[in-house]
Amino acid sequence: AASGDGGASQVGGGSGSDSGTAREQPTAAPTISPTSEPAPYIPGDLTVSKEGVLLSTGLDVRIIASSLERVRLVDGTLTADKFHNRPDAGATFAIPRDYVELYDKYPGGYVYTSNAESSWDGGVGSIFFDGDHNVVDYKRVLSGATEWNCGGGKTPWETWISCEEPMSYNRTGFIYEVDPFGRDTTPRRTVLGEGGGAYESFAYDVRDRSNPRFFYTEDHRLGPVRRFTPNNPNWDDPSNMLHGEGDIEYLVLEETMWGSMSGTFTWTKNREIGEATAAYHFPYTEGIDCTDGLLVFANKGRKALFQLDLDGGTWSMSFTSGGAFDGGPDTVARMLNDPNDILYMTEDGGVDAGVHGRDSDGNFYVVLESPLYYEETTGLAFSPDGRHMFVAYQKNGILLDVWREDGLPFSGRTVDIKYHSTVNGDII
Repeated sequence: AASGDGGASQVGGGSGSDSGTAREQPTAAPTISPTSEPAPYIPGDLTVSKEGVLLSTGLDVRIIASSLERVRLVDGTLTADKFHNRPDAGATFAIPRDYVELYDKYPGGYVYTSNAESSWDGGVGSIFFDGDHNVVDYKRVLSGATEWNCGGGKTPWETWISCEEPMSYNRTGFIYEVDPFGRDTTPRRTVLGEGGGAYESFAYDVRDRSNPRFFYTEDHRLGPVRRFTPNNPNWDDPSNMLHGEGDIEYLVLEETMWGSMSGTFTWTKNREIGEATAAYHFPYTEGIDCTDGLLVFANKGRKALFQLDLDGGTWSMSFTSGGAFDGGPDTVARMLNDPNDILYMTEDGGVDAGVHGRDSDGNFYVVLESPLYYEETTGLAFSPDGRHMFVAYQKNGILLDVWREDGLPFSGRTVDIKYHSTVNGDII
């Protein structure tokens, strides 16, 4: 997910068949009893069992939406729209002051926006919350024109990028910009998708606002990592930045020596060279994230994590044995604001699909997992105040809202770096 100067989601500051699991959802936002002493949050200490989920000590959870079911609101009514099928990548957006009608109605409110990775129910949906984290509405903000909406990311101007990834890998998907509040639901296809692809994830680097860079991946054997630079970036009207003229370039890696795991990199406008680089170095690339000049992306074809120093022009890679983010301690530290923070990530597939964490000392934590739900966890995001964590079990079609019993915000950030799991060595 992308936000801030580098495309990271800061706190405090697919595959499979189309299916959904229906169940009734709790509605009221949690409150802390003044007469009880809340348990401290201990990540990795799985002592709480609730709603089919094992949680770390000090956490609580509710199910707020189920695929193909209407969402129950805090006043007990049900929404007109049904929650979308197979929820995938997601992010939160604070209600902007210029949306006067909604801002005045729900001061301090926000939306949780996520993709629908489905062939017949694709698009994007948003759950609306008031300032007390109560669910007050749900509606589709992109539908009818897209399918297999997989990954994406936030723009610096607080819109949502939704990437189509056709399951046939036939490269017919496109990339859309979406208003997360649904003020305009007209599909806006960006120029990023060129003639079509199997697009996955989006990030950006806007430290130099006169020369913003936008990065995105393609989950295909020949899928290059792309960089888009708009010709005339206009920050007074940024919504047109991804719809006008600009340069699309393709990543080229140069090895220090043949077979090495580091070297230098350049960008080329020659797509064939970019595709040849992808086929050799990183076929089937998925999650991408950018923080403070560090671009990181995960590659399932080689089960590798690539790190690019955008300022130094160097790259390195490391192999990973599973779907987990496996950046070194220096990488983790660079992506966190505080050494006491935790980098949160989701896990694809297996019996331990859930939410995991890693700190700058190299410690790993299982924040939550489930003995009941399975396959892929998606859409990890925090509320704008950092006090609520949202994550979906995609195939089961449920969206969880997790919070700390002590009422404090989660300290850390999410990272959109993972790749799909393997079964008997085969990518799924």
